[in-house]
Amino acid sequence: MSRIFAIGDIHGCVRTFYNLMDKIQIQKSDTIYLIGDYIDRGPDSKGVIDLILELRQKDYSIRTLRGNHE
Repeated sequence: MSRIFAIGDIHGCVRTFYNLMDKIQIQKSDTIYLIGDYIDRGPDSKGVIDLILELRQKDYSIRTLRGNHE
């Protein structure tokens, strides 16, 4: 069964983002919509972008929308 998730306002908090992905136990059949604001404010904006790219490389269905901080 595929599921759909929408996540926004990560703001450079890669540890929180990683923990959320772990908690919801994403499957490759799921679709994750990331609705902007990946960077700014938090301690590791690059880490957030790297994790998004890593998930895509592993064939997870990650859809990204640009926020006002990108």
